[in-house]
Amino acid sequence: MDRRTALRPAHTSRTARTTAAGHDMHSSTPLPRLPRAHQVLLAAGAVLVAGCSSDDDDSGGTPGVVNTATAFTSSLDRVQTTNSATLGSAVRVTVRNEAPDTGTFLTPVWIGFHDGSFDIYDQGVAATAGLESLAEDGDAAALGAEFQASGAGTVEGLLTGVLGPMEGPIAPGETVSGVFRLSGTDASARYVSYASMVIPSNDAFVANGNPMALEVFDAGGAFQAPGLTDAGADVLDAGTEVNDESTTNTAFFGQAAPNTGTTEGGVVTNHPGFLAAGMGGILDDAMFAGADFENVPGYEVLTISLEEVSTIAEPTGFATATLNEGTMQLSIDLSVGGLSGDVTVAHLHRGTAGVAGPVEVDLAPIFAVNAGGTFTASGTVSVTADQIALLRAGEMYFNVHTSLNPMGEVRGQVAANDAATAPLGAGAVTTPPIQGTELRITAQNRAPSLGTLQTPVWFGLHNGTFDFVDVGSPSSPEFERLAEDGNVEPLGGLFSASSSGTVSGVIASPGGPLAPGATATVRLRVDPSASTNRYFSWASMVIPSNDAFVATDDPMETELFDAGGSFVGAGFTFPAARIYDAGTEVNDEIPANTAAFGQATPDTGTTEVANVGAHPGFLAPGMGGILDDMNFAGADFANVVGYETLRFDFGAAASSAPTATGSTAVRLGSGDSATVDVRVANLSGAATAVTLRNASAGSDGPILADLTSAATTSAEGDLVVANETITIDQAFRDALAAGDVYVEVTTALNPAGEVRGQVATAP
Repeated sequence: MDRRTALRPAHTSRTARTTAAGHDMHSSTPLPRLPRAHQVLLAAGAVLVAGCSSDDDDSGGTPGVVNTATAFTSSLDRVQTTNSATLGSAVRVTVRNEAPDTGTFLTPVWIGFHDGSFDIYDQGVAATAGLESLAEDGDAAALGAEFQASGAGTVEGLLTGVLGPMEGPIAPGETVSGVFRLSGTDASARYVSYASMVIPSNDAFVANGNPMALEVFDAGGAFQAPGLTDAGADVLDAGTEVNDESTTNTAFFGQAAPNTGTTEGGVVTNHPGFLAAGMGGILDDAMFAGADFENVPGYEVLTISLEEVSTIAEPTGFATATLNEGTMQLSIDLSVGGLSGDVTVAHLHRGTAGVAGPVEVDLAPIFAVNAGGTFTASGTVSVTADQIALLRAGEMYFNVHTSLNPMGEVRGQVAANDAATAPLGAGAVTTPPIQGTELRITAQNRAPSLGTLQTPVWFGLHNGTFDFVDVGSPSSPEFERLAEDGNVEPLGGLFSASSSGTVSGVIASPGGPLAPGATATVRLRVDPSASTNRYFSWASMVIPSNDAFVATDDPMETELFDAGGSFVGAGFTFPAARIYDAGTEVNDEIPANTAAFGQATPDTGTTEVANVGAHPGFLAPGMGGILDDMNFAGADFANVVGYETLRFDFGAAASSAPTATGSTAVRLGSGDSATVDVRVANLSGAATAVTLRNASAGSDGPILADLTSAATTSAEGDLVVANETITIDQAFRDALAAGDVYVEVTTALNPAGEVRGQVATAP
């Protein structure tokens, strides 16, 4: 529901476009690639399914034993399901805080999809306990519980801000979004409702009172792209707490504990507005001087819009199983990525390919990872003689169920073979994996409406020595490409060659450039004690322009971690005074030469040979330049008082151990070939290498086979090497038989190995 006029796209590099695409759920890119960027995605709620519906129908008796295999593998996908499993529709919900600077904030926005019957409030009626908790303290948990208990729907989530004084509230001008997987034909996903506390306040909130106001899909399942804007006059009062605006009672204004205000015992009404300036209330605080939503003409609070994400990756998985017939135990390692949501139940079923059958083994006791579309199960389950016979006959299959596909989202027939297998985990790595810190980097384009855009922002973490641009000196050829065309690849290559750091990437909107007001966030796991992660440098082209840019010109200007590894990152805003001219192209503002203004190919302007310096600003209106285009009427950064370009904010989560787990299968052919499958879930970042190596457990050895070029890593850290054929010799066979072959996966955070597994032949 963005009301801005569409702008011409900037010329961005392939790296920038790839990274932007990588912000969508479950996208994959070939190795090698820059460290992953994490968008702020929110997991949809799910109700556990007690049974397996149609995939649990009986399919017949138990066959006799047909072989003595003790090693089994299974490739899982949606095609093998018998219940027409759906990918659904990936729906992105975007919320923007439309308040002006020093205006009202919003608490994380609760989102719930339903059948049209979930009514959050009615004016003139007392608020529910869930609404009271949200309206007084911004706590959506009780409202979510009411939603789940209503039976109207199951999919819910929170859209959380990242720009304000603390992570969570959504600051004025900030845009946040989340992607939810839904079925257009599911009546319980036809409508969407939202709710958020307006802060600071005692009990002000915004929400849709009509549960059918936002129709996501019509009765036939067609997406409707709903959206609306709440104006200041739409702000509601929950009637649960007196509007005294006392700092001790008012959320985000000084209240130290929830539910501390004076009970009102009223009903939901329109909010009367804040106390007038001079009465000691909210409007007397400089931080909220622009927050008078009731009396400022044109004041808007929140815009919500929905769009359908066009590309959804297929969910896939892989499993290995090894049988110990003496103990009647089956050791299973299963990993699936790209799922529509959390797994509700997972089983081994009885049935031949294409036939639905009953549950034989419940995998719930060995669930390991189950979040964000990634699922792993690892452990040992008991099996019966009849089930062993079914396994050997190829009449068992894995079935993984989700809320979107309660009868099964992915299925895989279990095949008996002579595969050697290995569970992959952190415990087997000879150098203990680094815990790391999840670092959050957020960029917001602070330009006004119809102002300048920013190309995807290149960034690098380093030791303080990566000095790629200096005011008063000529631009390097690599930096020229960024300043003229927004191409970050040459600068990235310069960074890699500098040896000053290893972590770099881009921050981009889903479409690439950051439009005025747009926000984008990346999350990556880094080692805070490494000197190569201590400082943050960045660069972005200002568009439209010939060669305008903003960037770090002092490599030690932004310190993220001190010498002891403590996080010290502080946010900052770049004013228009720090927009620079690369001195490489004449500022003629001719459309054919000016990026995002009409330039069709890169590097088409008139060459200028000058040093980097302050940009003089655009041609004055009436001279046929950028400011004469209605799309950029607000882009006069040199003359508009208070004009700002980019705002950066940083955050660091508490350190936690890597939780990657996975499995490997090596199937020997009759000649000089073998087929290898490697699946890992939840790596700390993109895999930098995937190799088969030669050494016994606890030792490091040389590479036998490099699988890196065959690997893909999703944005969620799910690694796949599927059915890769390698050439082997007798020495490889001997090492495998001796237990001296292992699989190792490395990442930027753990270059010595994040997960490892010793490959063992079946007993």
